[in-house]
Amino acid sequence: MVKKIIIESQWKTDPKFNDWAAEAVREFTELFPEFRDKFVIEDRKCHKPRGSVISEEKFNNLPDDAEKKLYVRLKNGRYLVPYQSTDWYVQQARLATNGRELDASVLSGLRLRHAQETNSTDIVIMLANSKFKPFCFGYGLEGYTSSISTSACRDKDFFKNIIKHELGHVFRATYAERSNIVEALGEHCTNPDCIMEKYTPDFTKHLNRPIEKPFCDECLESMREYMGNLPELKKTVSLTNDNASLPPAEEKKDDAWKKPLRDHFSAAVAKDGSHYAENTEAKNYQAQLRETDGTVTNIEASSPKHIAMSAVNKNGQVITPDLKKFRDIVQYARKNKMAIELGSIKTAEYRARLVLACLTETPPMEITNMPPLDDAFFDGVSPDIKAQILAQRQKPSPEKTAGFPDLPRGGGRS
Repeated sequence: MVKKIIIESQWKTDPKFNDWAAEAVREFTELFPEFRDKFVIEDRKCHKPRGSVISEEKFNNLPDDAEKKLYVRLKNGRYLVPYQSTDWYVQQARLATNGRELDASVLSGLRLRHAQETNSTDIVIMLANSKFKPFCFGYGLEGYTSSISTSACRDKDFFKNIIKHELGHVFRATYAERSNIVEALGEHCTNPDCIMEKYTPDFTKHLNRPIEKPFCDECLESMREYMGNLPELKKTVSLTNDNASLPPAEEKKDDAWKKPLRDHFSAAVAKDGSHYAENTEAKNYQAQLRETDGTVTNIEASSPKHIAMSAVNKNGQVITPDLKKFRDIVQYARKNKMAIELGSIKTAEYRARLVLACLTETPPMEITNMPPLDDAFFDGVSPDIKAQILAQRQKPSPEKTAGFPDLPRGGGRS
């Protein structure tokens, strides 16, 4: 799973703003090396895709329903299709304020509402050509979206710093329950050297240059904690039975990254009285776990978090690994404080055994991309495994444990 950050701009926006925004987002994600490979940046310059504008004739032929009322008529007689372009959001935000002003909170709120209606978890940065009223450079909503005025942010360094500031709001750098916070057009940091400081004339001067350390330690820690609890950014072990789907191994100076895998699986085999063999010459971690009955389980990993597991019986026929082997994988993930991600899995039985191994852990192991346990999931699953999974579903849910608190949705202007 990945966390997508989308940069959208109005039609005819100078492409340099998208480039600057992408540069700022990359610099922002580099502040969190533990999550960096989970972020994907999608740049939608002058976002007006095919089909986002229709002719008056097509508009007149639409059914007279609530959806039709959301279309926005342009001066040339054509119509903007709802939710399909940045220009539509901008025009709708203007209509919400009698067509005269562009309120950044309304603009971001429209994008938030659509994200919630479509169950989207993408972060969207909208670049609007107009200045905002009430005046601000940008507006960020926790967990979802931010709006930036290109008219108010003409300087590259200033623009990039505003992007980072609004991303701070999106990723909950500041919130009401935190220390060293002041309420001023949203929660802001009281540290004068932090980019999350409230808006003042001195604040704007501070942003007119590259900033080597934009966030204070407290804001960084707040965002790190927030990111660590997002499903898309959780540290995961991705398990597959398709070795070809493993991503290429990263270039490493040595094989030290293999040690946690080696230690875990060699210890697990030792408990069973089985035999452990490792190909230490291979670039990937490769191990064979041979049982006394001749069954061989093959483990291959291109990194500590990308693992392939398969098995053959004593006759060399491909079989689904024993449930205990899946539990070994789950325990490896728990030991290393990672959740489980279902990778590219070719068989229903394999997927079901991994899910069962997670459900029967104490406490149950989290699966970040848990599929619905419906008829399609159980198609091809053995009756015994299906019965065990259904039995786990019928158990009462454990009480909510202490951990990350329910988060209020916040926002902030800069």
